Amino acid sequence: MNSAVTFSINDQTMGVDMLNVDRIIKLSKISPIPNSPEYLEGVMDVQNMLIPIINLKEKFKFSSKVVLSDSNIIVISNQNKKCGIIVDLVNDIIDVNNLDISETSNNNYVYGVVIINNVVINLLNCNSLILDCIL
Repeated sequence: MNSAVTFSINDQTMGVDMLNVDRIIKLSKISPIPNSPEYLEGVMDVQNMLIPIINLKEKFKFSSKVVLSDSNIIVISNQNKKCGIIVDLVNDIIDVNNLDISETSNNNYVYGVVIINNVVINLLNCNSLILDCIL
């Protein structure tokens, strides 16, 4: 059994493994990086460390790519590398039984889907997201 932090983006519920969550912070000033991919909003200073910030709405090609003023950033880490993902709302921490996860094929960013309390939750592959934003 693993724990996951769930969050909302538009009308989608997603989750990341709690072991990969470094911190959850309020959206603040992001400094853009010229000629970077559209999904890379820029970098943000988090405790004297520059963290690249991904707009998941842009990354996943959602119809509405607008970042809300009250959005949060979940800083994820893997093997001493970090990035932030912008989410509309952090929902909850849930326990996920590995046997309940339906694996997805041909998707670098979603490793599985689970249904909890009639809500479909896409479980994100943090390593793939972090690799996409290494500066």
